[in-house]
Amino acid sequence: METVKFKPDLESIKERSKIVPFGRAGKEQATEAMPIPFILYNTEQEIKIETEESSVYRPSTIFQPSMMSRVQSEVSVKITNVPIHVTQSQLVEAIFQRFKDEQPGQSVLRPYTRLNLIFDKEKKASRGFAYANCENLEKARELARIVRSIVIDACVLGAEILE
Repeated sequence: METVKFKPDLESIKERSKIVPFGRAGKEQATEAMPIPFILYNTEQEIKIETEESSVYRPSTIFQPSMMSRVQSEVSVKITNVPIHVTQSQLVEAIFQRFKDEQPGQSVLRPYTRLNLIFDKEKKASRGFAYANCENLEKARELARIVRSIVIDACVLGAEILE
């Protein structure tokens, strides 16, 4: 690495020293400091709220069953060994088709009120089991019998009646 001796430009330094500072800001001083008067304006209007005499709340005496009591009156069936790639609509179709095959020539109603295939949120695929709600124990037994005879992709579905 090569080092060079620094040579200041003396002519430019002399010319720059002749520059006069702009304005008088450096010479002026504040003699008296007074606070700036602020006027606060209020645009809000005052409203008086009069309290009313409150009456005591009396709940209705009509009995309304809760959703939990309605669900508890139904019998649940756990359907197991469901292949991972099967969707809820495919499972419903397989159960309905088997139920229709066992009762030819008759009007077919679903043996369950609700069927939920359980999904894994991360993988977005079936977890391999489903729950079906039936109106009574007789329909739950019939659904379990039908489900145990269904084969999807060489997997025989299983069914358990839950208490």
